[in-house]
Amino acid sequence: MLALAFLTMFGTLLVAEAFDVHVPKAYVYVAMLFSLGVEALNIRARTKRMAAKTLA
Repeated sequence: MLALAFLTMFGTLLVAEAFDVHVPKAYVYVAMLFSLGVEALNIRARTKRMAAKTLA
């Protein structure tokens, strides 16, 4: 799902650039870092949840 969101974001950025709409690259990088951070937290929570299930 994260990869699909990245592809959609880059596709939208490329279409905007084709119509001479300048989108600052910082917006793209911040969005990528935020989504990667959220995904890292999800992975960490999932592994903790799985470890707790095996112990119980």
